[in-house]
Amino acid sequence: MSDITFDFTGKAFAVVGATSGIGAQVLKELLEAHAHVLAVGRNEERLAKLERMGAVARAFDVSQATTEEWKDLLDPFVATQGRLDGVVYTAGIALQT
Repeated sequence: MSDITFDFTGKAFAVVGATSGIGAQVLKELLEAHAHVLAVGRNEERLAKLERMGAVARAFDVSQATTEEWKDLLDPFVATQGRLDGVVYTAGIALQT
């Protein structure tokens, strides 16, 4: 356990891959540090839980996403927050062989 604390009050972050693993932990830490967080993932049940925790949650599949689809995902959050201070990308994509 760390004694280090962060205060991200007024900061806005997007966490891609927020529904599990490292992404879920980063999202939790950002919320505890008072950041505004856009949680991006595919699991709608887990996204609903993240929304109840205070994140803005959006279902999104990054595996085939176009630039325009990324813009459509991020623009409303940026418009609401006035900016985007950082992005954490932890999405895992399973490759078929």
